[in-house]
Amino acid sequence: MRTHIPVIDIYPDDGDQLSTLLLDGTLHILYQETRDDVSGIERSGLMYSRGELDESQWSYQTSIGDEAQSAQLGVLTSNGNDYFFAAWVEGTGVDANIAVLVTEGDWSESVQRTEAPGASTLLFNQRDDFIEVLYNEITVRGEVARYGLLKVDGETTIVGLANIVSEKKSLLGYSMNAQDGIMFTVSPTGRFSMQKFLMDSAQEKPEPKSFLDQFLEPLPGSDEMKARIFLGIVSVLFIIFVLVVVSLRSSRKREESLESSGFEEDEVAILIQVQEDEVEEELVATVPISVPVELENEEPTLAEELEAKTSAGEGNARLNRRMKRKQEREIAEIVSKGLPPLPALAPLPDLPEAELAPTLPDPNPGALPPLGELPPLRRQATCPSCQANFPVTDLMRAQVTCPICSERFSL
Repeated sequence: MRTHIPVIDIYPDDGDQLSTLLLDGTLHILYQETRDDVSGIERSGLMYSRGELDESQWSYQTSIGDEAQSAQLGVLTSNGNDYFFAAWVEGTGVDANIAVLVTEGDWSESVQRTEAPGASTLLFNQRDDFIEVLYNEITVRGEVARYGLLKVDGETTIVGLANIVSEKKSLLGYSMNAQDGIMFTVSPTGRFSMQKFLMDSAQEKPEPKSFLDQFLEPLPGSDEMKARIFLGIVSVLFIIFVLVVVSLRSSRKREESLESSGFEEDEVAILIQVQEDEVEEELVATVPISVPVELENEEPTLAEELEAKTSAGEGNARLNRRMKRKQEREIAEIVSKGLPPLPALAPLPDLPEAELAPTLPDPNPGALPPLGELPPLRRQATCPSCQANFPVTDLMRAQVTCPICSERFSL
C-alpha cells in the first residue's frame, strides 16, 4: 500500500466520498479538504490530485471549488484529446448549485453553475461518447430528479442539465447495461421503485431470417411447439385440398353423365334390323274398307320432353345450348321460306245515316222548386283519448290529429 496524499485536513463529518478515475496508468482523484486560502475564511474545499499508481508522493494538487459535496469525475475522448468533466453540488439549501468544470488537464477553466435548490445528490454514469448526469432538486412539485448529458462535439463541450424524470421521490442510485439504464428512487412512504431509460444507440443488424422462421415467429410456444402447430396447419390444409379436388371431380362426372343422357331428337339414330319374311302360301282375304281414323298420340315426343325440361330449368348447360341452337334453326328456316301474304281487306259496308234525336223542350224555370240552403260539408270527430269534439272539413281524410292532446286516431 502506498500513500499518495499524506495529510488531508478535514473533519470526518465534513468530508465526502472520493471520486476517482484511472486513465492510462494515471489515477485522478477529487477529494475534500478544509482550506482558508484566498479569502482567509475556513471552508470545505474541493481538491484535485493526480499521479502514477506506483508513486507514493504526488506533487500535483489544486483546488477547484468550495462548499462542495457529492463530487463526480469522468472523461471523454474526442479527436485524440481527453476532456475531463468534474461536477459537484455547491452550497446547501436555497443557494445550492450544480457546478460543472470541463478541462483538458489544466483545471484552470471557468466553472459552469446551474441553480438546483435543495440539491444533495449528484450521480455520474460513464458511456462511450457521453456522460449521464442525475441529481435531485426541491421545486414547487416537491422533490424531483433531473437528468442531463455531458458531451464533446468535435472541440466543443456540451453541458445539458434540465429534464425532470421523476417527481415526489428521492434519488438513490443509477445503474446501466450496454443499451439502457435504470434509476432507483424511494418515495416518502418508503416505497422503492425502478425507472428504465432507453438509450437511442446503434443497433446491430440482425441476421436475415428464412421464410420458415418468419412464418413460425408469430406462433406461440417453443420451437418444438411451433413446429407441431405448423405441421398440424399443413395437414388440415392438405385434407381440405383433397376434399375440394374429390368434390370437383365427382360434380364433373355427374355433369358429364347428365350431358350424355340429354340429347336432341334429330340426333337419335333408330336402328332397324330388316328381316325377310318367310315365303308363305298366298291367302286371299276380304277386308271391309273403312275410313281411316287418325289417332292422337297422347305420349309426348322426345323433343317435347327436352323442351319441357329446359323450360323448367332442370336441364344442364349443354342441353340448354342445344335447345337454343334448335330454336334458332327453326326461326331461320321460317324466315328463309318467307312469311305468307296478308289477306286483302274486305270493303266495309256503307253505314246508315244516323237519325237525329228529337230536341228536348226547354224546361220552364218556374216549374222547378227552389233549392234550400245546403248544410256545410264537414263532420264531427271525437278524440278517444281526451273525448274532445271538433269538426273535420275534409271528408276524405282517414286519420286526424287531435288539436287538444295531439293524439292521432282514425275516423
